[in-house]
Amino acid sequence: MKDEAYLKVLIRIAKADGFLDSAEEAFIQEVARRRGIPAPDMGSVLAPGEATLPEDPLERFALLDDMMRLAAVDGHLDDGEHRMISELATKLGFEEGLVNSMLDSLKSSLEAPFVNAYRPGGRPTNFL
Repeated sequence: MKDEAYLKVLIRIAKADGFLDSAEEAFIQEVARRRGIPAPDMGSVLAPGEATLPEDPLERFALLDDMMRLAAVDGHLDDGEHRMISELATKLGFEEGLVNSMLDSLKSSLEAPFVNAYRPGGRPTNFL
């Protein structure tokens, strides 16, 4: 799969809620760096165009992982993001029920209040 097409899939996910925020953009730029896409080539990635899905099984798994991480990066899983990830993951060959379960779990984690691992006074809790 061409790296630019890979990033186009992520951009579609990021824009599913209507806009691309700074945390999502930073995540996509980090993926671009990780995949060796130079910054000047990012313009073509942002241009409209078809986002093809990978055929290689490892690339499919990596894309699912990046889609899930992207959805979490802004601290909120929008219904549009949920639908799009579910649809694309199914097209990638992942079982719909499993993907929806993963997304529901992610959404619950994002909506749960932060659990502080420290006791009052700033000392770590001894879990052992």
